[in-house]
Order: sequence, then structure tokens, then C-alpha cells
Amino acid sequence: MSAAELQKMETRVREMFQVAESGIKRIAGTVELMGNYSRAGYSRQVRPYDVFQAAREVVDLVLPATGRKVHVETCFVGEASVECVPEELNQVLTNLVQNAIEACPEEIGRVDVSGHVEGEILELRVKDNGHGIKPEDKQRIFTPFFTTKGPGRGMGMGLTIVWRVVASLGGTLSVESEPGQGTEFLLRLPLRATAQRTAA
Repeated sequence: MSAAELQKMETRVREMFQVAESGIKRIAGTVELMGNYSRAGYSRQVRPYDVFQAAREVVDLVLPATGRKVHVETCFVGEASVECVPEELNQVLTNLVQNAIEACPEEIGRVDVSGHVEGEILELRVKDNGHGIKPEDKQRIFTPFFTTKGPGRGMGMGLTIVWRVVASLGGTLSVESEPGQGTEFLLRLPLRATAQRTAA
């Protein structure tokens, strides 16, 4: 085996370890959140959080961890401080960004993460040029343990957690997708939480 082939193999193995590490961290975060929700006396600590900065940091962390050659572009207008539980919102951002990256084709894959504030509502979009979602699957993607990924690539809880966190903040999450035309998730969150939403 030539030196070039060894180098290529080493690079590939390193990428595989990065993907595995990313998956383990993602599952661990999901399990931790699920445990928090089910624990008696758990109190959600809501505080102001810069969502756009958090999204930039998530992209910087998640893209290298996936080991995929996908171009990710961010575009945020203004500032977006949202009253939320930062650890929960990071899970939302991580799941949406990682799903988009993993849905994209290698080399020509593109993910656009954009956001702006309209009145008292934050709008954040995560759009990819991946394979899209089948119409029959679109109604099931937020269902626990449902996944369109292959065996061993997900436990089908990521979007369920995303949905629950968004709902707890009084927000909405919608999806537009067509097979072969990519997918776009639209997250809408109120900038300020209410007393009801901050309860456990």
C-alpha cells in the first residue's frame, strides 16, 4: 500500500471517528434532556439567550464533527435574544443543523441557516438541498422513534425533542419538503417567555 493510500485511509478513519463521536454526544444530550423532563422536581431555568450566536457556534462545531463535505452558509439579520433554556435550544439547533448536513449529497451539498426578528417573533430557517422527505413520512417525522436514516444512524428522538422544546417555549416548527427538492424547517419563537411557559 502506497503512502498516499495510507494517508487517505487515515483521513477516512479519522472522519469516521468524528462522526461516531458526534453521534454519541447527540444521543447523550437527547437522553439527558429526556431524563430531565421525567425527573420529579425538575425546574427549567429560562434566561435571555443570543440565538444567532448560538446557531453560528453550532454550525462551527457540528459541520467538522460530521466529517461531511457540505457547504453551510449562515445569514442573520439584527440581534435575537430569546428567553429560553439555553441547553434545550442548543439541542434544537444541533438537531436541525446536523439533520440538514446529513441529508445533503457530498461535495455539492448546501445548507442555509438564516434568521431575523419580526416584531416579537424570531424566525430561523434551516434549508438543505438534500433528498427531501416523502409526503407519507412528513406527518411522522416528529413521532418518537421514527427515522428515515439507515440502521444505526439515529434513534428517532431528535425531532421529537425539538418539537417538545419548541412547544414548551410557545413556538412553532414547520417543514416544507418534496422528494429530491430538499427540506426547509422554519422555527418561530416568541422573544419573551410567559410565566406559564417557564413552569416545569
